[in-house]
Amino acid sequence: MTLDPDPRTTPRRRRVVMPLIILLVAACVAWWSSRSESAEEQYISTHVHRAVQQACHRRPGPPPLIWSLPVLQSTFDQAVQGWCEQGINPDSVVVRVGNSNASDKWRNITVSAAPVGSLEIEAHPGGGDIPVVRAVLITSSM
Repeated sequence: MTLDPDPRTTPRRRRVVMPLIILLVAACVAWWSSRSESAEEQYISTHVHRAVQQACHRRPGPPPLIWSLPVLQSTFDQAVQGWCEQGINPDSVVVRVGNSNASDKWRNITVSAAPVGSLEIEAHPGGGDIPVVRAVLITSSM
């Protein structure tokens, strides 16, 4: 018996079925990964929208985000409050969650209130119930 069978003698079924099984497993892994990524994006987006609502209406409550430094929260709050003072409805603010770096899971998030301004946040989904923010950058303000 040889380790490398002659393709002419290998049953046709084995030559067809094994690649199909490999493709099926790969498709399942890709589907699972995209669903997991989607859920994480929705999770972060929901918390950022809550932070926008809280900052715009200046109402206290449980923090929707954990800020690694107090200056990050004040920068975010001031930008969002400026948008709201210019007549932007906080419900119309768009949050786009970018792809994560596979090694550390930090996400780049764009928060925009067209045509007034936008800012970038770098956040991690966190190990608990609240995402952690480590950077805020005002990218445009009109």
